[in-house]
Amino acid sequence: MPPKVSKLVAAKVRRTYTRFPKGNHMQEVTEYLVRARQCREMIERALPGQRQALEELALTWEKLAEARKRSVQSDSQPSGAEGTSNL
Repeated sequence: MPPKVSKLVAAKVRRTYTRFPKGNHMQEVTEYLVRARQCREMIERALPGQRQALEELALTWEKLAEARKRSVQSDSQPSGAEGTSNL
């Protein structure tokens, strides 16, 4: 069973999802990375049972940042470059 995340951490995550302005994708990347760093900072003060959950949250924020970054980069490629992706 996964460790329980404190109500405070859960509330911060919920607030984050509603804060992002529409259309500024690189700002979203920066915000995601800030959230990952904040999770890692909270690990230092967290109870042992909460540390794993916070680390997983941090990794999730980093994955979201990387996915958004790739999305922004692929959106900015010229239309003729679409067939060159490595899938």
